[in-house]
Amino acid sequence: SKCTDTSYWSLTTGNPQIATVGSATELAPNGQNEALLMNSAIGGTGEAFCYFNKNLTLAAAGDYIWSCYVKRDTTANNDADLIYCSVAGFTGSTPAGAVRFDWSTTDWLGGDKTAFGDRLFPPVDVGNGWYRIAFRCTVDSGDLVGAFRFGLANSTTATANKVYKTDYNGGLFWGAQLEAGSFPTSHIPTSGSTVQRLRDQCDVGIDDWW
Repeated sequence: SKCTDTSYWSLTTGNPQIATVGSATELAPNGQNEALLMNSAIGGTGEAFCYFNKNLTLAAAGDYIWSCYVKRDTTANNDADLIYCSVAGFTGSTPAGAVRFDWSTTDWLGGDKTAFGDRLFPPVDVGNGWYRIAFRCTVDSGDLVGAFRFGLANSTTATANKVYKTDYNGGLFWGAQLEAGSFPTSHIPTSGSTVQRLRDQCDVGIDDWW
């Protein structure tokens, strides 16, 4: 996991200055003011990209889990309809393409669920309007270089994974995480360097079984 800010994630937009990212000072799921607000107030006509991008060279092939906490920006005039996530590069890997989280249903888009099946994990409501979304990517040994992306998108009537320039679109992000494995684990806080995760432990009293 890395701090969700522009010191680690690159902001990719269709035109210069179409999107703004505030400092990571919004209230996050951990109770701290660490969440990042992304919004676009573009002007003009047509559509444009608005997402974070991180280029990566992975150490090995296999299954990886991408996850992030997201929240709708209810202060926006036209808050983004969808959260867009994708894997780019990593030739030969699956899935190829983008998946989108739909705020109207608080679930993945139906077409994406059909296409990606059990690679999409059910979104988890963690309270206060926040959801944790996650999907599994299998990286092929032939190409370990690629990128992970997430950002804002409008309804499916727009070009996939873009926002309308005439709208103000907003979303909150926190705790973006990439981990090796076949299912998402708990959030692993990091800031500037990798850390080894603590093990998840569950204790059940004997009396609870009777």
